[in-house]
Amino acid sequence: MYELSLRLEVLKSISASLALGIWCCASVSPAMAQIEPSSPAADMTSEVKNYVYIQNDDLSEVLTKLSHIYDTNILFSSEELSGKTANIVIGSFTLSEVLTKILEPQNLEFVHVDINSIAILPSNQPAPEIIPFQKAQKSRSFHPPKTLRLNQIVVTGTRAPNRSIFSSLAPIDIIQGSHIRANISDDLSDGLARSLPSFTAYRYPLSDGLIFNRPTGLRSLNAEHTLVLVNGKRRHKSAFLESTNGHAVDLSQIPLNIIERVEVLRDGASAQYGSDAIAGVINVILDEDVEQSLFLQTSQYYEGDGKSIRAGIRSGKAFFDQSFFNFDLEAFGSEPTSRSRQRQDALNFEAAHPEIELPDPVQRWGKPHRKGVRLATNLKSYLTPKLIFYNFANLNLTEGSSDLNWRNPDTNRAFNESDAFPDFSLNTIYPKGFTPNFGVNDTDISIFAGLKNDSISNTGTINWDFSLGYGQNTIDYFLRHSINASLGPNSPTSFTPGTLQQTELLSNLDVNYQIPLPNNDKNISIAAGLEARSDGYRVKAGDLASYAIGPGIVDDLPPGSNGFPGYTQQQAINVSEVSSAAYIDTEIPLTSRWTLGFATRFENSKAYDNNFTGKLSSLYQVTPEFLFRTTFSTGYHAPTQGQLYSERTNQSLDVETLDVLTNGRIAPTSPIAKIVSKRDDVSIIPLRPETSENFSFGFAYNVDHQISVTADLYQINVDDRLSLTNSLVLTAEERAAVSQIDGFKNIDISTVNFLQNNMNTRTRGLDIVTSKFFELETAQLNLTAAYNYNETRVLDLNSIENTLLRLRTENQTPTHRASVSAELSKDKWSITGRLRYYGPWRYDASSNIDDPLQTFGEEFIFDLSLSYDLNNSLYLQAGVENLFNNYPDEASYQSNRGLIYSRNAPYDTDGGVAYIKFKYSK
Repeated sequence: MYELSLRLEVLKSISASLALGIWCCASVSPAMAQIEPSSPAADMTSEVKNYVYIQNDDLSEVLTKLSHIYDTNILFSSEELSGKTANIVIGSFTLSEVLTKILEPQNLEFVHVDINSIAILPSNQPAPEIIPFQKAQKSRSFHPPKTLRLNQIVVTGTRAPNRSIFSSLAPIDIIQGSHIRANISDDLSDGLARSLPSFTAYRYPLSDGLIFNRPTGLRSLNAEHTLVLVNGKRRHKSAFLESTNGHAVDLSQIPLNIIERVEVLRDGASAQYGSDAIAGVINVILDEDVEQSLFLQTSQYYEGDGKSIRAGIRSGKAFFDQSFFNFDLEAFGSEPTSRSRQRQDALNFEAAHPEIELPDPVQRWGKPHRKGVRLATNLKSYLTPKLIFYNFANLNLTEGSSDLNWRNPDTNRAFNESDAFPDFSLNTIYPKGFTPNFGVNDTDISIFAGLKNDSISNTGTINWDFSLGYGQNTIDYFLRHSINASLGPNSPTSFTPGTLQQTELLSNLDVNYQIPLPNNDKNISIAAGLEARSDGYRVKAGDLASYAIGPGIVDDLPPGSNGFPGYTQQQAINVSEVSSAAYIDTEIPLTSRWTLGFATRFENSKAYDNNFTGKLSSLYQVTPEFLFRTTFSTGYHAPTQGQLYSERTNQSLDVETLDVLTNGRIAPTSPIAKIVSKRDDVSIIPLRPETSENFSFGFAYNVDHQISVTADLYQINVDDRLSLTNSLVLTAEERAAVSQIDGFKNIDISTVNFLQNNMNTRTRGLDIVTSKFFELETAQLNLTAAYNYNETRVLDLNSIENTLLRLRTENQTPTHRASVSAELSKDKWSITGRLRYYGPWRYDASSNIDDPLQTFGEEFIFDLSLSYDLNNSLYLQAGVENLFNNYPDEASYQSNRGLIYSRNAPYDTDGGVAYIKFKYSK
């Protein structure tokens, strides 16, 4: 009954605050406010208790934050508050209590202007009749905010309640959501790659599923070596098994418009968060602001293609204390790009058949066509003053399509004549040859719900968080403009080659206990938790025509949908794995300057032996502005169900002869593995987990919130690292044996490869991040710079010797990368420039083992944007990425297929792109 009465009083208070606040804003000028004595009615808003978390923040920013929490106008003089910071305040307080705690040490006090407005004044001074005040507001602009300060609180890499970037025991980057949304792309991978030199996002044109599920990597490790969290909860993996870079999370599925910030822990954290966190952790924090807004963005490349459009609406509602619900709905669509030349064999075909005019080019190398919608929700509700229910979810529906290799009527065996079809010729359907159109329909679902208590600031209390989560990613493939040549005239030209599905069910219980230390303002933090996870992987067979073997097989007509054969009934699988884990994570202030952290984790699964990982961290604060930190940890990554059991055949083109070859990625436990292992120099064995050792050492420097520098050295050793073996050409005898296995009869596989624990690697590097804030006479200037040095060496190849694998691993990522950005803000204007630098890198040049790599030179890319606040509700942003339209060196590898720029480049190779964006908010 008491709680119900309290809620009614809160609702009355909020309603009165909203109504009278509108009157106050209309009748009291922010520039000239008349101070009136406090009254009992004026104290009503300050009697409501809300939870606040203040950690040595800028006083003016704290007052702005409090004005939103308590729904109260707080008026203050900018000059009076300049350079002042608020004391630490954590807990549930009334507004009066909070203001007293943060203002008294600054010789300031507050007085009530009216029922919903408070003014901040110097202590012991009479209030003048007219005082210039500035109303605390939240900026609605979507251009990047001021440089982030190192005292910003983080929730990643620590379970202590008051860790800042500066005081974190391991290096952490924070990228604000506004920075990510300031990029053209709707893909989170691109926003991270532009902000973090140590993060890479590749584009793989004309690469089957890789063109939609893009490879990424932190510190040059595989995508699956980085754990992805959303609001601190593990994000499910994509159904796409990216054999070249692991089985990873698809970052493009996370909507951008609801992201408040992204915290990136650049350190091994398997002992804290579990399997996958070898390179680090990406934690996406969803926005709790109930902003009402909509936006529209359009862009196009200098070349006149790749036009895209994005639109979104954001809304929400606050209720009770700090309870809220918000949602975001986004839609996007983009046309393909093409950076291609006409293939030489297409030119030869036109010369031999002058009556036929081919498209130029016959196949596009570039971005795919994409369209889709994304819906995301975020909810937090105080069931009692201490008990919180939370829920966040998102649904994504995406469709995309892209070209595959062109089929030449003069050379491709799909056009061969067959006695099985004496009156049929494929030339009648495709007289110009055909370029299969490959695509996906991607459905992604994620939902988490949980209960937690809100007493994190209270020492001597056990704080807990229990959650349940479910994630599912389903990829339905389609193929158009193709043929199953072995079926002849009975073949359709469109196929559904199959479906991939990844499901994950997760439950967590986390507890935290703070022990106060005598004669010390710090606490011992002890955290522990349990986790249970069920991972499922399913492959559904395609339609019969996509894998059928027709009568034309006797005349060497290839079976299956040409370009992407369907999954057969024998390749269809439905497997699952259940695992459990327990962890302990502690942080102990040994002295007022020295803090030690220790974490250990136990993991158990039915597929592998029990595993223990550990982490030791140390931080020593030399002065209030300068500290050293170091960590040592062990890591663990277990192969997924898809990596263990799934198999796939695909078709590719020999880069020298342009012959179509059928390749097979085969499970290590398959009968085919046993056939190949009969060779003297080949031994295909079951997969085992990857393990790692991670060491880092660095320092952080922060002066008056104006300049900050962090530098961290690191070394990551990964043993039994997973990768594909080199392609093994099957002998005639091996082909005959393979053709007798169910699922592979008459497929005529030319080559096979296997996922194996192929190598041990060592990655060494250096990260430097620095920022400087200038308060100019009439403007503000923010400068930031980041640099990453990264070098990977293959220490040992554990199975089949593969020189090309070694060279790719060591050379594909630039050793040196950097970015420098500057933001100048004045009144309603803001201009931002960013220079990105990529050092030289190397990749395949030819199949000649004596000269297998081509060196690509360094590249500078400059981005520029301009933002203008039209009327405090409508904002305009225009900009260009790659302003000077720079392209990398042309590639020699696969150039005979029309490729101009290497598809393995660590940056966009489509040239300059311009955009304009409108945003309306209220």
